[in-house]
Amino acid sequence: MRQTRLLSLFLIICAALPFRAIAAEDGPSIEQQFNTAYKAFRTAERDNNAEAQHQHATVALRLGSDLFAEDSQTLAVLTMNAALAYPTAWGLLPAHTDLPLMQRLVTRYESLFGQDSIDVIEPLLLLAETLTAYSLHSVPDESTAAARTRILDTETEIASLTQRIYHLTKRFGPNIDAATVLQRLGGLRTGFSEEATLSAIEIRDRTLGPQHPLTLSTRYFYANNFLKRAARLREFESLLESQALPVQIRTAALHQLSLKTNTKADQYRAQLTTLLGDQVASTTINDNYLPVAKTAPIYPRRALSKGWSGYVILEFTVTEVGFVEDITAIKSCVYKRQGQCSDNSIFDKASITSAKTFRYVPRFVDGLPVRTYGVQNKVTFEVM
Repeated sequence: MRQTRLLSLFLIICAALPFRAIAAEDGPSIEQQFNTAYKAFRTAERDNNAEAQHQHATVALRLGSDLFAEDSQTLAVLTMNAALAYPTAWGLLPAHTDLPLMQRLVTRYESLFGQDSIDVIEPLLLLAETLTAYSLHSVPDESTAAARTRILDTETEIASLTQRIYHLTKRFGPNIDAATVLQRLGGLRTGFSEEATLSAIEIRDRTLGPQHPLTLSTRYFYANNFLKRAARLREFESLLESQALPVQIRTAALHQLSLKTNTKADQYRAQLTTLLGDQVASTTINDNYLPVAKTAPIYPRRALSKGWSGYVILEFTVTEVGFVEDITAIKSCVYKRQGQCSDNSIFDKASITSAKTFRYVPRFVDGLPVRTYGVQNKVTFEVM
């Protein structure tokens, strides 16, 4: 995953750079503490423990700031990589645990590059997006009154950040991917959101053309988030006329149109069935992924000849269009004649080959199909 690779890169670089000695009266030095945190992070990464990765990365980042000069541009860039790697975007951890990092990130970039620099746009966006997540989730042991105050204060801060990012984007537009920045602003749901999204459409229409997949995707984003139901559905119908419409957006539009209570709904449901699988027409698409088709694995000859049975637990990603990617066998068990489970990979290849044929109805969030990471499936092998 890109986020984890960025965080790994950050910590690897930090571990490789020379440290200046910092004396400590008692206990290990800061350098030793950093190395301990780094090793713990790598262990958590190997064990696929996202919460522990976050915990140890936070410690490593704090210690790294003591080991390097605060005005180091290298550290600022590494901090950005760490921020991009944090699990906020994955929805794995409460957003409030990441707020201090994002706020510190903005402060560092402002001190290095200036408050009106092109370099502060991405840190400001990260902070605004984290604050948005923060406003939508509860904080442990928080009273209702405190939550209300926090949400109002957060919304005010998001609005202020949005205006600032918007003006910086207008100023530096030719030198950045302004359309992407503006669309991300649209997702913050502030007073500037609709205007920002329309500006993103205008830029992409002018620079890429009206039939470019990114232009069409931004049009879908606008329709899904800002248009009323009738106008939204008309826009979806218009989008479907384009052959260049990305398949995940086509899937989402067909899904929305198939829910209409008129004669056209059956036509759209039939198209959705063709796109995703035979069971989709009778399936209600909701916030979870749903299996559509699974092919039984081919029994390995060697295991069959020896009378071995067993199972493999696979982990994979379900894509926006229901296909399976990044398949990994996370546990393999073989029952030999003694009846005891032993760790053996004899069934792994057949299981992974079978999983490549799996098809799902993707998970939908806010009307859009999204990837689902960490899906697990048990493939069983039994001698009949």
